[in-house]
Amino acid sequence: MATRRLPLSAVLVATALALVAAVGTSALLDRGNAGGDDGASGDVPTEGYEMTPAGELPASVAAVRLTSLDGGPDAALGDLFTGTPVVVNFFASWCAPCIDEMPAFEAVHQSLGGRVTFLGMANRDTPDDARATMAATGITYPAFGDPDTSALTYFGGLAMPTTVFIGPDGVVRDVHSGALTEEALRGKLTELFGVTA
Repeated sequence: MATRRLPLSAVLVATALALVAAVGTSALLDRGNAGGDDGASGDVPTEGYEMTPAGELPASVAAVRLTSLDGGPDAALGDLFTGTPVVVNFFASWCAPCIDEMPAFEAVHQSLGGRVTFLGMANRDTPDDARATMAATGITYPAFGDPDTSALTYFGGLAMPTTVFIGPDGVVRDVHSGALTEEALRGKLTELFGVTA
């Protein structure tokens, strides 16, 4: 029986796809281990973190870079851990579904009275556009910038908007790409954190 040879281009494409899949799986496994290489800790350092230059992935969730929208100093996500769950919502002025969902996030934020920390992250937006979007949608919780998408990349966001749900221990519980209704957001908080909203 004669064997059929695959064209070189087909072999190269198959090899490239296998490599991308392997690298993506490795990155996801590394990102899920917020407690370090051995996975034993899970503690989130809130001081002594090292800031990462733009475009580089942080070593832990706590070190995710938060770019100031008002010209002040940049911060790190670990600065906002206060013993409550954290919800990070990536939005942009150019993203209609983001703008549609933001009032729902504000309503839930207002109703929880500090039981969950909410944070906005303006993805690939100018500070002026981000602040204007926040004003137009009534957002009162803190927001920062992600101008080079390094934070969105770190969390593996696949679309805009993306919402990241992080436990008080700094462990990422869920990354949701796509808009959330107020009801769906409340359901996620109950499901992931036991917080009745």
